[in-house]
Amino acid sequence: MIKTVIFDFDGTLMNSLDMCVQSLIEAISPRINRCLGKDEVISYFGLNEVGIVKSFLKDNYREALEDLYRIYAEYQKDIPLTPGIKDLMDELKNRNIKVCMVTGKGPTCLDISLKHFNLESYFDVCYPGGEQKPNKDVLINKIKNELKLKDDEVIYVGDALSDVKQAKEASCRCLSVCFYNPDNYKLLSSINPNQVFKTVDELKTYLLKEIDNERDN
Repeated sequence: MIKTVIFDFDGTLMNSLDMCVQSLIEAISPRINRCLGKDEVISYFGLNEVGIVKSFLKDNYREALEDLYRIYAEYQKDIPLTPGIKDLMDELKNRNIKVCMVTGKGPTCLDISLKHFNLESYFDVCYPGGEQKPNKDVLINKIKNELKLKDDEVIYVGDALSDVKQAKEASCRCLSVCFYNPDNYKLLSSINPNQVFKTVDELKTYLLKEIDNERDN
């Protein structure tokens, strides 16, 4: 029986890929005397923003991080939550399902976004990503241990191919979403068949139906 749903942030709760990439480009490029490309920045995703900045800057990364957080906060003002996603999370809470977060985003940018949406204390457990390597599998297992959950009592919701892999490494089922990148549907479906959703309504209908059916049986 599902007891906990863990959400990703970027690409799931918010259409934030371009905002994250552009913030990193603007903070790092002036300090390395060349303009970083989008694909180059994305190749470092899996690390949080601190880890990405440190990958380019060994000595003066602290000033770059200060610029990054300022730039990110400005972009955040114009980017809304994914329409309908808060309603879905509220519906889960109404069913006494714990709503948690595991994201690759670092703690400071995550804090900026959560404060912007007044979600600082919304999640039952909330873990940001690490500097040195992708660690969502570790964090999912940490939540499972803290909440005393069995493998089949937790679901992870994320948009990336790596989310499927890391959820599986944590013996956790993954529901994949492609709200903002529908071209990923076929690729996600090839590694996570029948568990990919193009819209929040599709995800909501599927997830709530499963929870309700489990409780009726």
